[in-house]
Amino acid sequence: MNNYFWIIKGIVETEKTHKLNWENKYVFAINIAANKIDVAKAIEYFYWVEVKWVNTVKVRKKTRLIWRNKIMTRRHAWAKAVVTLKEWNKIDFTALTFKENKSEKK
Repeated sequence: MNNYFWIIKGIVETEKTHKLNWENKYVFAINIAANKIDVAKAIEYFYWVEVKWVNTVKVRKKTRLIWRNKIMTRRHAWAKAVVTLKEWNKIDFTALTFKENKSEKK
């Protein structure tokens, strides 16, 4: 059994991603080392849907100055994946049911 728990970090929820949900596209925050094949297999494993294709984007780290330019903060680099599902497949985020990680029970 492959361990898919390290791949998906969470769901990206913005106004733009809610518009993409109407087109059967969902946006996830993923591990920066994950590739498209791993993301597709993880989505199929967790949500029991069929993935049509996956687009990945790496977001670069960002430095910004806050509080009258006295404090520098950094936002870490991260990656996101836009997952397109096949027709008649949907992910209901209000009733999430993940498969249990059997390796953690031992």
